[in-house]
Amino acid sequence: MNSAAATFELLGVLDDDRNAASTLDRVGAAYLGPPERLGDLDACFVIAVGEPASRKRVDARVTPFGCEAAVLVHPSASVGDDVILGPGTILNAGSRVTTYATLGRHVHLNTNATVAHDSVLEDYVTVAPGASMAGTVNLGEGVFIGTNATILPGRTIGAWTVVGAGSVVTRDLPAGVTAFGVPARVSTPRH
Repeated sequence: MNSAAATFELLGVLDDDRNAASTLDRVGAAYLGPPERLGDLDACFVIAVGEPASRKRVDARVTPFGCEAAVLVHPSASVGDDVILGPGTILNAGSRVTTYATLGRHVHLNTNATVAHDSVLEDYVTVAPGASMAGTVNLGEGVFIGTNATILPGRTIGAWTVVGAGSVVTRDLPAGVTAFGVPARVSTPRH
């Protein structure tokens, strides 16, 4: 983002893993301590964790500090008219959100993921690289859409459901299941 226009100054990374410092040094980012250190900083934040339930847990830990969750939109991502991007949303390179879509809190659209018109992605949804949501799709809280999966128009996927990579969702899916295949079929309830 900053290569296109100076937008943010990266203060560093908060992580429970104290060993993260060595990895962060390679990319020039400072290790600042555990997530609770956010309360000591005058900063906005994003949660760079791919798994939806983990992202929700981290959000619950840091929200009480009252810091703003930033929205990150890569310069090669595109966002159409009348789109709502919730706090903490991350749109990676090549991702597309067309028009009249709503993305909730801490939604992640990975590289080349697409969300078409009038779709709603509730809080903590993750859409993996290359996945496509057709128009008027509704994804419940914490849904994970796998790489190159396709969700056909008007489908609803219940909260905390996982759609496997390469799957095609042709009918609504209930909450809390894993589904995969062409067409996607429920394989097992998640607990």
